[in-house]
Amino acid sequence: MKRYGALITILLVAAIIFGLFHKIILNANQLSFAGDGDGLKSTFGSVYHIKHDTSYWHTDAMNYPFGESVFFTGNQVVLTNTLKLFKNLGWDLSDYVLGISNILILLSFVIASLFIYLIFKELQVAWWLAIPASVIIILLSTQWERLGGHYNLAYAHVIPVILYLLLRFYRRPSYLLSVIFGILVVLFSARQLYFAAFILVLWIPYWIFLPLNNRKRFGKPLFIVSHVLIQFIIPFLLFSLFTGMHDPGLDRTAYPWGFYLYRVKLEAVFLPGGLPHGEFLKFGGAIRMKAYVGLLGTVVAVIIFISSLKKLIRKESWDALAISDNPAWTILFWAGVISLLIALGLPFSPGWERLLNYTGPFRQLRAVGRFVFPFYYIMTITSFYYLWRWYGASVWRIKNYLLVFILLFAGYESCVYLRKQSVWHRNPISWHSELYNKIPSLEWIDDHDMDDFQAILPLPYFHIGSENYWIGDDSPVQTLAYATSLQSGLPLFAVMLSRTSISQTLLNTDLIREPYHSYPVINELPDRRPFLMLHHKNGRLSGYEERVVTKGNFIVENQEVKVYALEIDSIQSLLSERQQELQAMANLDKPDSTFVVFKDFSSLNKGYFTAELNRETVFFNDMVPDTGRYVVSFWFEGAGRDLWPRSQIIVDLFREDGKHFYRSEADMFRKVVLREDAWGLVEFQLHVREPYSILKLTLKNRYVTRGEMIIDRVLVRPEGTVHMIEEEGNCWINNRQLKTN
Repeated sequence: MKRYGALITILLVAAIIFGLFHKIILNANQLSFAGDGDGLKSTFGSVYHIKHDTSYWHTDAMNYPFGESVFFTGNQVVLTNTLKLFKNLGWDLSDYVLGISNILILLSFVIASLFIYLIFKELQVAWWLAIPASVIIILLSTQWERLGGHYNLAYAHVIPVILYLLLRFYRRPSYLLSVIFGILVVLFSARQLYFAAFILVLWIPYWIFLPLNNRKRFGKPLFIVSHVLIQFIIPFLLFSLFTGMHDPGLDRTAYPWGFYLYRVKLEAVFLPGGLPHGEFLKFGGAIRMKAYVGLLGTVVAVIIFISSLKKLIRKESWDALAISDNPAWTILFWAGVISLLIALGLPFSPGWERLLNYTGPFRQLRAVGRFVFPFYYIMTITSFYYLWRWYGASVWRIKNYLLVFILLFAGYESCVYLRKQSVWHRNPISWHSELYNKIPSLEWIDDHDMDDFQAILPLPYFHIGSENYWIGDDSPVQTLAYATSLQSGLPLFAVMLSRTSISQTLLNTDLIREPYHSYPVINELPDRRPFLMLHHKNGRLSGYEERVVTKGNFIVENQEVKVYALEIDSIQSLLSERQQELQAMANLDKPDSTFVVFKDFSSLNKGYFTAELNRETVFFNDMVPDTGRYVVSFWFEGAGRDLWPRSQIIVDLFREDGKHFYRSEADMFRKVVLREDAWGLVEFQLHVREPYSILKLTLKNRYVTRGEMIIDRVLVRPEGTVHMIEEEGNCWINNRQLKTN
């Protein structure tokens, strides 16, 4: 049996996974782990890349007319480009992408269990304990949670493989192992950049303490430099250079949203929330914030903490940190603890967000809670290793019964946990493949020549990914847009990607904002063919999206969608029509301006208001003379500057006696109604319930460390009224400049 331990492990895990996920395995190309969101987007992007893209490293699936680097799409780059190569060689598997992806992800958990077993063998744990321990660890893995969306992060074998290679290298260093390690760094980084970060968190402490622990074997400078270069430095530099060569977006965000929101919670690591024996625990949080290590892992973690603390007090130096007879595993254990601290958001804390601007590429990894992945595997492996050491040293007569009980309870936790995952991640899907393309809502496609159109404009519009502007997060048209795009071959004007170019975002989103003076994106279009416009009937359109719909030439409709052809000239006509509306307002009798408050800052030296963004700044503080509903607007410079649109607008109202009675806070980008070049117009409604109220407008930005934002033309007017002002030959209507030519 000892000789077949690895085989028994993978057979057991495979059997359990098949038992729980057999419906997906037997219908792999018709069921999706994800029912919406990032998972469906990943499926769409992967299939589109293989079927319709002409380049291996660029995709036109979304963000038309610019497209995107495949490394910023969330697609499975290694898998899709392999299948794309097969397709170009004459073997087209594009209709089976979902099924292949499902099987490979599940297979990765089987492979992970094998390498966990091999790690136990490196730690000299008996095969009869290593087998059930490996099964339990992989069944309880936090990476099962990733099936709901981030498929690249669901590949469970990555961290166990890296841990095993580092252990093997300690036992028998070789250049072959280093080369293998370096190749895997490239492949794993291409799959998901977080994996490169996880590897780095383990690898840096490993190479810092390896020569300190054994200078004779690992302390020679040539040995250190050569292996360090081969294992990570050269591979990652090559990967970075290659991805940079194929990256068209030069103005991506430097600081993605969500760093603190997606920290892991310590109680979610060591307490069984969500399991039957932990139902009373109500700590909630997103799935990125959970990674339970099992009750055994919690007990062992407490033992290690108390034991190490006692040894440190006794000043036992290095021995105080030793948790294993294998020095390499001791190093990796404490590297795992560092990974946990990062997952907790340390050494940063909310309110100190600006410090992240000094962390370089690290701040790109916005969901730091994912750094708990390495800790999970290291902690659970260590817990069973401690169980083995206790069993070998114990003289208790009942130790066999205790061991069996511990294994049964740990197995119970893992099985209950995985059973829930198998139920949640089983969603029917058909639109991704031509094998199942007889979908009623798409039958109209066959009756029209899709070459007559250049791209799809879905409404309600969605644009998610620039990290500076969010539009249509919950738009119901997303899945239908994906299906239409795959079947027609037309790219999407919409976006659901990662770190999209900020300038490209502004150009595209102009089309669904208030028309003003121009649509610069039209100059980027390759030709004058119309857009295919999809209006989902269950979606709520903005006022200006409704205007866009009126410009479409009706084609067809069904229960879900109305389809139009939207001519480029019709889009441009919105600009002139809006100017005509403003001109009509200007021709009205001049309204009573008694209740209008306007501030253009002309009395200031620069003629406008400037504020350092590294502190909270009040830019307006004035009386609103009467009650009622008002429209507040102002212009700001910096619409295309990273992080600036994510400033917060704080609105305060005070009674005449100075008592505060109202406050609201909002992201500024959500209130931008139109843009011209670098300037954006912010506008929102405000209900003033008390006469002679003092309105205070404050600007706050938690991210920017330096730079002045320019603010101009603050206007507070009663809703439904027209404010007109002429200055230096320009006419302004409700804070919009009337174009005179």
